[in-house]
Amino acid sequence: MPLGLVGLYLRRRLDETPRFRAVQRARAVVRRPVAEAVRGYPGRLLTGLALVAALALTFNLFFFYLPSYLVTALAVPLPRALAASLAGLALVAIAAPFLGRLSDRVGRRPLLVAGTLALLVVTLSPFLAALLVRRTGNGVTPAFYAVAVAVAAVVAHC
Repeated sequence: MPLGLVGLYLRRRLDETPRFRAVQRARAVVRRPVAEAVRGYPGRLLTGLALVAALALTFNLFFFYLPSYLVTALAVPLPRALAASLAGLALVAIAAPFLGRLSDRVGRRPLLVAGTLALLVVTLSPFLAALLVRRTGNGVTPAFYAVAVAVAAVVAHC
């Protein structure tokens, strides 16, 4: 809430950019920008939504659900499960600048496609293997299917 109030304060007090003022003077400002974006760019919006959904679901699965599952279902001590989660987060933080540099060299799209395919393999393979062995009734199934749909949508659009 305080951050929202700071944002509102800044939005009300700061001047518009010269470029936006020029658009305002030309009376070219769209009255309903969200509706215009949905009508004009539905594919790009769905791709963005799919990317965010895949990332959020995978992040929550690996760094929130998995440590809890390790502790409750597999009797792994909580400090060890949290240490594994922390190690994964550290690995992500270390890899980020290198992947950014790789993205600068090969382009965003190839890296996005490769990353979403890797996400699909890493996230869904163990779950599908477990599903083949036995049915799980733990509610994770919808999240995995959502990740699969999101990743497939991104790969199909790229």
